Formats: sequence, C-alpha cells, structure tokens
Amino acid sequence: MHVIRIIRSVLLPFSLLYGWVMVIRNFLFDMQLLQSQSFSLPVINIGNITVGGTGKTPHTEYLIRLLKERYAVAVLSRGYRRKSKGYLFAGANVTASMIGDEPFQMKSKYPSISLAVDERRVHGIKQLLTDVTQPPLDVILLDDAYQHRSVSPSLNILLTDVHCPFYEDQMLPTGNLREPISGKKRADIVIVTKCNSEMSAHEQEAVRQKLALLPGQSLFFTTICYRHICAVYPSDAHRNVIALSDLRFDTRVLMVTGIASPKPMLEEIKKYSLHTRSLVFPDHHFFSEKEVNHIFQLFDQIESDNKLIIMTEKDAMRFRESPYVTTQMQSNIYYLPIEIAFLANGESKFNQIVLNHVESYSGSC
Repeated sequence: MHVIRIIRSVLLPFSLLYGWVMVIRNFLFDMQLLQSQSFSLPVINIGNITVGGTGKTPHTEYLIRLLKERYAVAVLSRGYRRKSKGYLFAGANVTASMIGDEPFQMKSKYPSISLAVDERRVHGIKQLLTDVTQPPLDVILLDDAYQHRSVSPSLNILLTDVHCPFYEDQMLPTGNLREPISGKKRADIVIVTKCNSEMSAHEQEAVRQKLALLPGQSLFFTTICYRHICAVYPSDAHRNVIALSDLRFDTRVLMVTGIASPKPMLEEIKKYSLHTRSLVFPDHHFFSEKEVNHIFQLFDQIESDNKLIIMTEKDAMRFRESPYVTTQMQSNIYYLPIEIAFLANGESKFNQIVLNHVESYSGSC
C-alpha cells in the first residue's frame, strides 16, 4: 500500500494535467467551438468514462435483441486490437482478427444485423449508411464511443461497474477515468452494472445518492446471468451445450480468460467445480503458439477424465482462429456466454424508453 501511495503521488500531476485537457475539450464541444455531427436516424451510444470492463458488449447485445425484430439495426465499433485499420464492413469472410473479438462475437450471434468497425466514428456512420441501402438502416448502435464527441448521439447510455463506480475513481494515469466525472451529465441513461442479483432497494438508493444524477437522467441496475457452457468447436462427437448445473463438483476446470475483469466469471465456475485453476491473459489477447501449447500442457497434467477448459465467449472468438489448436484438443474446450438482466423490474421501463426513442426519432413502425 505504501508503494501504491508513492506511485499515485508521482502520477497525480499527470492526472491533473490530463483532467484539465479533457475539461477544455468538453467545454469546446459544449460551446460548439468543436463540431459534433448528428444524423437523420437514431444513434444510440453505449459507453463509459472509465477504462476497463463495464459490460458494454452484453448491454449492446441486449439492445440488439430488443431492436432487431422491429428495425434494421447496425453496430459500429472501433474494433479494439484488430489487425486492420480504417473502415471495414463485416461481410461473410471477416474474422475476429480483422474486426476485433467483440464485434465478431456480435456479428456471429446476430448475423441479420449490419456491423462495421472504424476508429473515426463520423466516417464510419457515413460509410454504413452508404453500404446498407436494402433495407435502409433504422438505428445505429455505437459501441464504446462516449468520448467520441464528434458524433452527437440521439441517446447516450453510460455504464459504470458497481464494484468500481466512476464517482470513487480518479483521472488517468492515477486512476481509470477517461474524463472528469462531470462527463456523466451527457448521459440520458446511466446503468450500474455487475450488481448482485439480490441487491436491496436500500443499497440501490445509496448508489443513486452518490451518483447525484441530473433531473431527467434515468438510472437502472443490471446483473450478469450465466446459463450454460457451449462448445468452442461444435461437433456431433461431443456435447455442444452443458448446463452449469450439470457440472459435477468433481469436474476439473482450467479457466482461460483474456478479459478486463475475470473474477466474477471465475467465482461463478467455482460454484460448480471445487477444482478450478485459472490462467489470466490481458484483455483482447491473441494467443501465441507457445501460449496455446502451455494451456494444453497444463490441461494434460490434470489427473482426471472429467475435465474441461472453459473460457469467455470473446476469448473463444479468437481461439477459434488459432492454427495451433489440433482436432484432438478441440473436444474439451468450452466457453461461458453471459447476458444481462435488469433489477427492480427495470427491464420494461428501459425497453420502453429505448423503443419510444427509436420510434419517435425514426417515424417508422
């Protein structure tokens, strides 16, 4: 702790400088001295003001499921750590390395949507509107674009992790804030994510007080849901879907994670397997040949016939592309998908806000 305090004291001047730069930048956008562009269709942004995982992908997927049966939906993402540059539309032959693991995951699960990646969000939206003409797009979801002020979203959704809320954080590099807490004022909806499913009304109210939202800003709380594990390499030769409740306590599990916050998933698996070992890699990590071999060496050392490798869904997107995984290895590799659920009967209210927004903005049925 003493070392951490010293490091933070050294970094504090840089945090103050960075904070002032962001304050000035936001002021220039607020005063329209720097231009933000709006569009003729609703653009819904899902983002945060901190680095690290707040659950943007499962919340974006929730919006996809909500909207895709009624509207022509597109998703525009930066495509973090992809091996391509510029604008790229997700056609039939794209890979996770080309567009990023999270965009590839969304496109794989919801092939009817349009999806593209571009670091320049205004350019990306314009290209999407050019590429997708039949049927014309009704709504665009922006993945992680809260600080991209060059786009003026029609609906701004701000996420914050209940375990490390932005009101308890500090500016980079001392803390994890991408911009000052005052940036929350741009949000139309704030969602507190990763809550305990049994979070009480009193606990929710305490968070509400600390957030100190403006009148007109809507607040929701969500939790993570785990349902079953799925084969990374589906085959008729083995079970492709296994309910978590079907895992016996004597199942040996090697957890492989390359996400920002692996702890909740590891804790979930430990509820079903008393013998769990974890390998933690950096977020969005692409596995090398040496790393793949190391994973399977550790797996082979587990002295049991009842053993599995379980990874996150976005890790599975990257792992599938690995040329180093042999056919023999594939049958024991599974991933655990996640979804979100709203607390305190918030789902219907949230859905209505979003659907009313798209309906009134687009003027379509």
